[in-house]
This record gives sequence, structure tokens and C-alpha cells, in this order.
Amino acid sequence: MKIKFSQQTKESALAFVLAGSILILLYFSILNFDVVKNFFSLAASVLMPFMIGFAAAFLLHPIMMGIENNLLKKTKLKQTTKRKISAGLAMVVMILVVLGFLFLIFPSISDSVIKLSNQIGNYAINAEAIIEETIELYPQTANFLTWFFEVGQDTLMDVVDYLKNMIPTILGYSIRLVTAVFDFIIGLIIALYIMFDRERFYKQIKKVAYVIFPVPVVKQFRELAKLSSKMFNSFIVGKIVDSTIIGIMCYIGMSLIGFDFALLISFIVGVTNVIPFFGPFIGAVPGIVILFIVNPIDSLWFALFVLALQQFDGNILGPLILGDSMGIPTLYVMFAILVGGGFFGVVGMFLGVPVFSIIYVVCKKVVEKQLAKKNIVVE
Repeated sequence: MKIKFSQQTKESALAFVLAGSILILLYFSILNFDVVKNFFSLAASVLMPFMIGFAAAFLLHPIMMGIENNLLKKTKLKQTTKRKISAGLAMVVMILVVLGFLFLIFPSISDSVIKLSNQIGNYAINAEAIIEETIELYPQTANFLTWFFEVGQDTLMDVVDYLKNMIPTILGYSIRLVTAVFDFIIGLIIALYIMFDRERFYKQIKKVAYVIFPVPVVKQFRELAKLSSKMFNSFIVGKIVDSTIIGIMCYIGMSLIGFDFALLISFIVGVTNVIPFFGPFIGAVPGIVILFIVNPIDSLWFALFVLALQQFDGNILGPLILGDSMGIPTLYVMFAILVGGGFFGVVGMFLGVPVFSIIYVVCKKVVEKQLAKKNIVVE
């Protein structure tokens, strides 16, 4: 006797099989974490141009569509021609922005680094003189200031020794830099092809998905993809804008106060600010160290200045730009940053928040759906 199963039963069985397979795969991945990590590191290295290409296409898509739907909308060009022109112009805009940033910022930053390295000996002598003068005026601070200066000297010497030991590996880093530049160029070319045929690629992916998975599962995947795209776009673009504004404000504030190396320190603060929550504090440490070498009093005022800037960013500017795009509590933000940073470094700290936000939203919807089925209301 032939047993017939309903479509719902088949889909439920497939869902259980997929869930079980994922759990088993996750279990063995945890048991062999080092092997899995090395595999993904190798895969990421090989696929880096494609990763750069997908990331660039993702970030340039709004610019491309803006050009296509506004500047080229009324032209009589073919759609394929419009797409190629808009994609090319979007790529040109990005390249010009990057090159403009490099030519405007990096010469001044390199000059600041050279100036700091040339005068670091004089700054240390001046700092020691200031500390001795402070000890004479306030003898009760002698033990603390002496300890603090000795720690600073030891740390500085450790950094110098580390840099000396790094000299033999400069060639290796140079090769990595050349490889990174090559990957970046290939990635931009891949991004152009992705933007040229975006709709065709999307259609092909949908066809394959419908062949492999049931229709309801594909619909859920599409909803998840839309949610992921929205969250990543809101977070990445918003965080870049937010960090740029903070870097500019830091430079203006430091220039008005009269701090040395304002551009170098503001660049560090702006770059590290892309890391949620901990970014401003991470960026403040190099600035405090640099200014302590120049003038210990300035380092104290700079710490207070960065604290005020961080409060402005966290309570006013950040919510204004990002809004509630992540939609997760602060405790979960800290958890996502620490876990992401622990496993994947700085990139994990940056991307951990949007990834965890997607997981949080999906889990929240599943829980609410199950509670609704059971007619349970949690106050």
C-alpha cells in the first residue's frame, strides 16, 4: 500500500531535516573550531576580491539607483545603457571621494607622525620636568606621578622595541599591501559587473532557491534578505556619516582649544568611532598617550573633551542619524561587540551589531508568533 503524505507534512519534514542538519553541523563545528576557523580564513583570503566586490556594489547601489532614476530617467537611452552609465558614475564618485580624502588628509597625518617621532625625546624630557615641578608644588602626588611616568616610559620603550623588531617583517607587510591593493582593484571590477546585471543575478538566485527549497521557506529567506539589507545599509552608511561628523567635530574642537596633532588624533577618533559603544574610548587612548608625551595636562583636558564628545554622539548625534535602526538593547550591543571582536577582530566588532540585530529580530518574531498561537500574553 502506497502511503501519501500531504504537502504540509512534506514541508514540515524537510524543515526538521534542515534544522537537524544545521544543529549537527554546528555541533561538529564547535568541536573542531580551529579547523573550521582556518578553513574560513583560507576561503576568505581566496574570495576576498568577490567579498570586496559585493560590499562595494552594496554600498554603491543607492548612488547608482539615484543617478539612474533622477539624472537619466528622462533620457531615451536603453535600460542597459542607463545601468552601465549610472554604475560607472557611481564608481567614479566613490573613487574620487577616496582619492580626495587620501590627498587631503594623509599628507598632514604623515607630517604629524614624522614630527612626533622626531621630537618624542624632547617631549619626554619636558614631561619629566613638568612632573618634577608638580611634585615640588604638591608633594602628596609624588608617588602617583612617579609611578605614572615610569609606566609611561616603560610603555614607550616597549613600543619602540616592538617597532624595531617589526623592521624585518616590513617586506612581508609590503607584499600583503600589494596583494590588498590588487584585491581591491579586482573587487571594484567585480562590483561593476554585479551592478550591471543585478536583476539577472537576483533572478537566477531565486530560481535556484525555488528548486532547492519549498515556496514558504524561500519567502522567509527573501524576507530575511530584505531585513538584512535594510539593517546593514542603515547601520553601515549611518555609522560612516556619524563617524565622519565626529572626526570633523573633534578636529575643530582640538584646533580651537589648541591641542597639538589635532588632525592625526581626530583621524584616529573618527576611524575608531565606527565601532559601536567602545569605539570612542578605543580612539581616545592613542590621543591621550600622544598628548601626554607632549604635555601631560593636555592629555587630561583631551580625555574630558572626548568624554563630552562621546556623550554628544551617544545621546544626540547617533540617535539622530541611526535612529532605532538596530532595535536591540544596549546589553545586547555590548554582547555582540565583545563576541564579534573576540572571534573576528575589529571587523567582528563593527559587523557584530547588525548581524546580532538580525538574529534578534528573527528570534523575536518567532517567539511572538508562537506566543500568539498559544494565546499567551506576557506583560
